[in-house]
Amino acid sequence: MTKDRARFAIGIDLGTTNSALAFAPLVGEGTPEVLLVPQWEGPASLTEKPTLPSFLYLPEEAVAAHLRGEEVGAGQWIVGLFARMKASEAPGRVAHSAKSWLCHHAADRSAPFLPWGSTVLAREQKISPVRASALILNYLRGIWNSRFAQAGFAFNDQDITVTVPASFDAAAQRLTITAAEEAGFPGDVRLLEDGVGPDHEVDARGDHRGRVDERRDRGGPLHGVRKPDVQWKLGRLPHRPGEEQQRHDRGRPVGQPWSGSKHRAEVERV
Repeated sequence: MTKDRARFAIGIDLGTTNSALAFAPLVGEGTPEVLLVPQWEGPASLTEKPTLPSFLYLPEEAVAAHLRGEEVGAGQWIVGLFARMKASEAPGRVAHSAKSWLCHHAADRSAPFLPWGSTVLAREQKISPVRASALILNYLRGIWNSRFAQAGFAFNDQDITVTVPASFDAAAQRLTITAAEEAGFPGDVRLLEDGVGPDHEVDARGDHRGRVDERRDRGGPLHGVRKPDVQWKLGRLPHRPGEEQQRHDRGRPVGQPWSGSKHRAEVERV
């Protein structure tokens, strides 16, 4: 059921290489938009981009001191463009590919081992794939709130969906929900397989247990969703450079929304 206080539907693509957030109004005829994300592109310069590179950099003390107290990137780990740039200069201080690690069954995905293979950081300085995912999600949540919370549209009051690849099994789905909860997301956050394209519709039927009508499979994040008495569409999120798009075979059923508050074991099938 759509939240009584929700004014926007938010779709988040938590990507291996880049992440993004798109939103559309639940009331009226407003145009869907992609959130421009402020982020460091260097130690002294900020920029806004429609995507957030899914890289996290633990800065050296000199860099940390320079950034300390700044509104953007004030946390211990720096997320985004600057982190991606540092991946080649200081790979032992940059965590990446957290999404891929979430479905890596040979690893304890809650254990702190990122950056992988780093000999620069002590174990207590490293983070787990779940924690890395949570930091990225929390960054997007914080940017939303900095833009909209004072206007009365706090992130946790909106209708929120996070896309996951079709390759994610129940364990990876649960870990994604865990990361979202660790990031401060509300308990009713949903997961949706990212094969649901712009010509798919989900009839939410008031309880987040919709049916997916697979007409055309274009891949990509959350696009066409039908809610009770409300029609809305999220525009296609920007292309994720360098990231292999997860796609379904034609004719394969697409997963339905999955509510974190109910902790179901897997994405339901039609």
